Amino acid sequence: MTIPTEEKLSPALAEAVQAAQEVPTAAVDAAQLRLTAALQARPQRQRPAARRWAMAGLTAMAALVLAIGLPFLSGQGDAFAAVQAHFRQFRTLQMDVVQRHGGDVMQTSRTRVDAAGATRTDIGESLSIVVDPARGRVLTLLHEEKQAVVATIAPHVAATGSDIAWLDKLRRYSGKATPLTEKRAIAGQSAQGWLLDLGGSATELWADADGLPLEMRVLGGRVQIDYRFAFDVEFAPGVFDSEVPVGYMQVAADGN
Repeated sequence: MTIPTEEKLSPALAEAVQAAQEVPTAAVDAAQLRLTAALQARPQRQRPAARRWAMAGLTAMAALVLAIGLPFLSGQGDAFAAVQAHFRQFRTLQMDVVQRHGGDVMQTSRTRVDAAGATRTDIGESLSIVVDPARGRVLTLLHEEKQAVVATIAPHVAATGSDIAWLDKLRRYSGKATPLTEKRAIAGQSAQGWLLDLGGSATELWADADGLPLEMRVLGGRVQIDYRFAFDVEFAPGVFDSEVPVGYMQVAADGN
């Protein structure tokens, strides 16, 4: 077997990364639906490793949309401005995400991002995607097979750094955010909610009394995506390392 060197992103994944720079409001919903449909339509006679790498590519697409293309939030009033300030000033941000379709859990994931734009998304215990803009690399890991793919990011993506499109638009956005009348208790804290107009996706964002974002829910058709936020947490050293870990075999994207 010839061990591949770094390779370019597949056309589908490269397109997803580029699209994430100008993500539409329903992109997360659409990504999940595309993932589900593609997995259902894929022939079952494929070898297990090939099927898992096919799923990894599609899941990486959804993960990048989630990590880089978080829906553009809108702000109105001093209270919500405090919420936006936390998104402007974070040192690190962790998002635990549960995606449901028709009430059934389709995927759980954890995405971590730093102020420089590096991200790591872990999908269950089987798949991880690390986006390393400083080095212009994406590392995809299949943990059960101990396999890895290293791909390069297009220069315009790698150059974005802390100026990720959704974050920049969040900082500048001034659309309508309607305060919800009811209160919620989240993690033992009283939380205020806002209903956001995101052009077709009903979105609720909840924050504590200091404006610290706690949770967000995006609804689109039968798809529901729940986010739980944790700001400025300490990540383990090397969490954004895009080198192939010891014990993993670097392979081509098709699993060969």
